[in-house]
Order: sequence, then C-alpha cells, then structure tokens
Amino acid sequence: VSNVNLNLNTLKTRGIDGEASFDTKLNGVNVSLRALGTYVFDLITVDATGSAVNRAGMNGGPVSQPSGLPTFTGSATLTLSTKPLTGSMQVRYISSGLYNATQIGPHQAGYLPTLPNSISDNYVGAQWRLNFNMQYDIVDHGKTKIQLFGVINNLFDQDPPKDIPSSFGPTNPVLYDVIGRSYKLGVRFAY
Repeated sequence: VSNVNLNLNTLKTRGIDGEASFDTKLNGVNVSLRALGTYVFDLITVDATGSAVNRAGMNGGPVSQPSGLPTFTGSATLTLSTKPLTGSMQVRYISSGLYNATQIGPHQAGYLPTLPNSISDNYVGAQWRLNFNMQYDIVDHGKTKIQLFGVINNLFDQDPPKDIPSSFGPTNPVLYDVIGRSYKLGVRFAY
C-alpha cells in the first residue's frame, strides 16, 4: 500500500503594487513624500475538490479557513528634516472588505437569512492609522553617531474592527493594530 501526500490546492493571485516619491528642499528644510499602495484584483484559492473562492477583499481571518487580503492597502509618509532634527508622519490605510468571502451578509446581493451561508454582518469597515516619529542627531562625525529617537504608533489610539473573529482572537492581527497606541524612546549609536 502506498500512501502518497499530494498538495492539490492552488492559489492564483493578480494585483498591482505602486510606489511614488518626491524629495525637495524648501527654505532649508529637506521635504520627502513617499506613497506605497497595493491593489489586489484576485486572490483565488482552489481546493482539491475544485472549489474556487476569491478572497480578494476579505479582511477577516475566519477560523479554519485561509485568510484573504484587503482590496487596497496603502501608506504615505511625509518627512521633514533640518539636521540634526528629523520628523516623520505616516498614514496607513486598509480598505473596507468582507469578513468571510464564503458567507453572504445583508449588504450583499443574494442574501437570505435562511441560507446556510448567511451571516448577520459580513462587512469590515476601512481603517486609518497615523504614526509619528522624531529623531535628533547628538553626534554625527564620520562613523561615530549618537541619535535620540521617539515613536508614537497609532497616534489617535484607534481600535481594530471588532467582531471579526479569527483563530487569534476578536480581530485579524495580521492586518490590524491590536496593541493600540504605543510609544518607543531610545538611543541609537554607531562607532
């Protein structure tokens, strides 16, 4: 008897990544603007039976199922620098989406509460996060550098979407900040 392991599942994905940056000097201040974005058209999983599910736009992390990806994620960072002081502000965005691509909620066509794949709420709202950081170069001579820095992540202490249970808890920790506002202070040095 031969018992051979076979992986008959497939994953098909299609999307686009983009990046743009701009640097200039304005009244002695170095100004840098950088934007990154990812748009996912398809994230199709096909299991061994041939069942295909497009998980593009699925923000939830359902228990016992493959995770999806939001349709759009992006970030933009503005950095101002007048050496020895540098400050940056970053905005992160995750588009709205579905909790589960195999379920149908009231906001979707074809919803009937009596169907076995109906769910009372299959919508996950869009999320914005704002992060701030600052650094000050105390010493910057050749290889010798000493720098103080501070970071505030999730500046406005926004909660992740609730009630999108996953195997990790009440939200999808891969996509969303589950800690809340956090601070870092420190010193970097090189010699």
